[in-house]
Amino acid sequence: MQIVMRESFNDSIDNVWATISDFGGLGRYFSPVVKCKLEGSGVGARRVVTLKTPTGEELVVVERLESLDPTSKRLSYSIPDATGFPLKDGYVGTMHLKELGKHKCELEWTASIEAPEGTPEQVTRDFVRGVYETGFAGLKTLHHG
Repeated sequence: MQIVMRESFNDSIDNVWATISDFGGLGRYFSPVVKCKLEGSGVGARRVVTLKTPTGEELVVVERLESLDPTSKRLSYSIPDATGFPLKDGYVGTMHLKELGKHKCELEWTASIEAPEGTPEQVTRDFVRGVYETGFAGLKTLHHG
């Protein structure tokens, strides 16, 4: 299944790109991040992210940078091992910025995912939407919602 969400920002595309393309800087705009450790650089880099769940538990997820294109302002990342999340291993997220004017841009955040066996698709869909909404809210705080 594919999920596509969009949000616009009253800031330049370059400023928003600087935030989302900093692969190790996830904690700047994603509030559940307790810590984020970057391993490597460029495509193939991994970020080891410790997240605080709504129940107060800490969960570690490793994400891999799959593509980074500063010209088209697009990046993709994957979660090779989604243990602890309501999605199958191999989730791929893509963030693509589009310019809407001198100080306005839109972020399209897309997920290519599958629900694990025994998990209703709606549970997976709602989980990803919640993650993206949290990310959008943090980005809006940084980039003049």
